[in-house]
Formats: sequence, C-alpha cells, structure tokens
Amino acid sequence: MTNLLTAVHSAVQEGRTATAIATDGPTKIAEDGAVTYATLWTLTDRFAKGLRDREITEDDAVAVRLDDPVAFLVTVYGTLRNGSVPVTVPEDYDDREVRNVLEETAANVLVVDDRDPTGLCTRVPGLRVAVTAGTDAMLGVDVGSFLDNDGIARSGRTGITVTPRRDDDRALIAYVGRHGGEPLGIVYSHRCLTARAKAGTELPTGGFGTHLGTLPLDRPLEFVYGATATLLSGGIYRPLPPEQSLTGCKRLESGTIDRTFLTTDVYDEFRRTGIEGAECSVGVVARPTAPTDGLPEDTLYGTPEAGITHVRETGVEDGPSVTPLPDIETARLEDGDGSVLAVAGPTVMNGYQGRPALTDAICRVVDGDRWVGIIRFPEESGSATSGSPS
Repeated sequence: MTNLLTAVHSAVQEGRTATAIATDGPTKIAEDGAVTYATLWTLTDRFAKGLRDREITEDDAVAVRLDDPVAFLVTVYGTLRNGSVPVTVPEDYDDREVRNVLEETAANVLVVDDRDPTGLCTRVPGLRVAVTAGTDAMLGVDVGSFLDNDGIARSGRTGITVTPRRDDDRALIAYVGRHGGEPLGIVYSHRCLTARAKAGTELPTGGFGTHLGTLPLDRPLEFVYGATATLLSGGIYRPLPPEQSLTGCKRLESGTIDRTFLTTDVYDEFRRTGIEGAECSVGVVARPTAPTDGLPEDTLYGTPEAGITHVRETGVEDGPSVTPLPDIETARLEDGDGSVLAVAGPTVMNGYQGRPALTDAICRVVDGDRWVGIIRFPEESGSATSGSPS
C-alpha cells in the first residue's frame, strides 16, 4: 500500500517552517507568494476534505486545468491525499478537448482558473463539482470557499492522514498532447509516481536548494522529477511564469538557483541568451532520438511514457556515452515491423487512457515485467524514430 503523499509528509516533518514553494508575487491561494511545507500540507488536507464533503472518494477522477502553480500542487496533492485520481490537462486544450477529457476519464470534479466552466458543467452529465480559482463564473465553487474547512487530519495540521492505495492502483492521468487529433492521456500507478519522485532526487544534475520551474507543471516530468522531487529533498520549488520564461536566464546566472529542467527547444533559446554563464545545474530533458549536437553534459533522456531513463555522460575516457539510470533495464525487442529499444522498471506507465490498441503498440509484458518502447528501428533501415506516439 502506498501513496506519493506519504513521502511528501516525511519532507513536511523535516521542513515544516521552511519555504516549499516561492513565486514572484501573490497567487490565488498564497497572498505573499511563499508557502511553507507545513502550510502546503495544511492546504492539501483542506482540499482533500473539500472533496470528501462533496462525496468524492477513492478512485474518483478530478480534472485539473490550472496555471497557478501553488493551486496546481495543492489540488493534485490534495486529490492524491484523498485517494482520488488527478487528471492534468494542458493549457492549450480548447473546450471541446477538455470536454473529451472529462468524458473519457469519467471525471467527477473540474478545477480551473483559465475559463468559465459553466458550458462544460451543462454538457458533461457526470461532472458533479466545479471549482474555480480567480475566474468569474455562473457555476462553480470558489477555491477559497472550497478550502474553508478544518481538514481531515486527526493529529494536527501536519497529521499523516493519507488514504492508502494499492501500488498498482492508478494515481495520475496526465494528458500530454494529441494523437490522431484527439487528446492523449497517460495513466500512472502509485508505484510509478513514487519511483519517479525518488529517482528525481538522485539524478546527476546537482544538489537541491532551489529548483527553477521553467516548464509547465501539467507536464508529468516537471511535476514529478522537478517539483515533487525538489520538495522530497527539502528544497524550494520556484515556478517561473510562462510569460517570463526567457528572463529566467538572468536568474540562472544570479547564484540563487541551484537546478532547472529544460526541453531541447527551450535550451536552444536559453543558449542564445547566454545560458552558458549559468551558475546552476541545467538538466536538459531530451527524447531518446534527439540529436546530440549542442547538448550539455549530463543530458537526461526520457519520455512521458517511460520517465527519465538515461543520462548522457561526457566526462568518460571513450567519449560521450548514454547509460541507463539505476533500476532501468533495457532490451532490443523484435516485432513484425522491425525492432524496438525498450525499457522496463518502476517508472514506466500503465498505459494510455482509453486506448488499449495504442498501449499494445508500444508496451509489452515479458515474464511479468512491463516494457515500454522508446526508439523504433524499422526493418532494413538504419534510422530510428521515437517509440512514443505522443
């Protein structure tokens, strides 16, 4: 029996009065822009109670479409604490796509800060509760009112009241883009989320003090390996507003940031603005098929489906090499269309939400282990493509 929030609670017990999340200014539920570990835990407690008061229970789906980073973390952690399943929705999904997500996951709750949920509430029969954060809406409960309760903890504000779940129970459904023109969601178990967060604390990308979040939290790699791993390590998560992303370069040179994750395209932008003078550890997360030209030392390779699985090490005698992280196994598996470089380990996904055929296309169970393809090698071809459709 496990739950990612049990590990978060351990960090709370260590940090309590220390800052857990720091933003540039007020947020929708943090007026001074700073949240301590104890306050974060209290807010997740109250969010969980808000769900219970509305009869939202274990395994019920809670859709989350939030730009506000504090509200996002409180909502997702509070949902997990209640034993429910957060469903994260990218910011670029329109109302039709959000409606498809709600219907596909049978979501009972929608939490938003970027749109009026009234139309969605009237079009999705199974949607029972809408929570709004800073949005004027005809329908929905303001997040402040939703959090106005005494919480579920039995032993004070930092009590360890967390609904236990089985290791293989679904913990998170993260929508990561589109496939065939429709939203594509990935299902992760509690075992997977906990393993990813632990792996995030051990990545070869420097120590934890302050992590600058330059990527949206709705990206599962940033949420788990970035924000959650930072909190488990007792550090400070400092999210950067999307409209200020390129100004982050100056922060990296200021000496106040210890680590950040960038995608390859964002890394190219940062290089053009002088990232090479950065005084922090820059972890570039690339897809396994990304060109290596221009990438820094200790480039991390991963996909939303498999997690971060490999690191490119340049300080070795025989030249740069790409090696798997601990607990990651690799194998080249044959199929009718050629072969696939696949990985197995505790960080791989359960599958795609509502798409068994697509899941079977890149997942295979061998001797009880789930393997996820990350690079496909077509027959009679030396070229490689990503094993992931997302």
